[in-house]
Amino acid sequence: MAVVPVSMILRVLVMVLLVDLFVPEDRKVIVTNHAGTETRGRLLRVTANELTMAVDGQDRTLAREQVAAIFEQGDSVKNGMKYGFLAGTAVGFTAGVSKTQCGRDQFGIGFITSYGSYSPCTASERVSQGLREGLLLGLLGTGIGAGIDALIPGRRLLYEKTKPAAAATISIVPSVARSRMSLLTSVSW
Repeated sequence: MAVVPVSMILRVLVMVLLVDLFVPEDRKVIVTNHAGTETRGRLLRVTANELTMAVDGQDRTLAREQVAAIFEQGDSVKNGMKYGFLAGTAVGFTAGVSKTQCGRDQFGIGFITSYGSYSPCTASERVSQGLREGLLLGLLGTGIGAGIDALIPGRRLLYEKTKPAAAATISIVPSVARSRMSLLTSVSW
């Protein structure tokens, strides 16, 4: 049986994670106009005066005056599950194959009743333990990754057109209580 070095497996996992993290695709955006109509697509170009996005396979250019807000479309929970599974599996497999002492249980259910039941692991026992711990921690990591990714909001505001400044206002409101009477004043500009 050929044994694959742990360092080689870890290098492949790290490479997959880095490529997936740092090679971005076109950013998915939601553009809202002043009437509240949303347009979903992939952002292609942004200049000072216009925005170009791919909508249903065609390029659509919007003037800056037409755009009220731009949101980045949130990602699904799938990538959190994927990263959680990969991280959990890598940690579990590494922990399992790095064990030097294995417990032997006469009943085969995993509980060791006496302290002297430990002995050095064979290579196949280490790989088997690594696979079991990798699967267990991978499943746990899947749940944790999904939970963390679910906490990230689905939309992130990238741009919002500034509203015209309102004129200065002064407001005066009477405040009456049993023991006193007063006027609350507010000035804003």
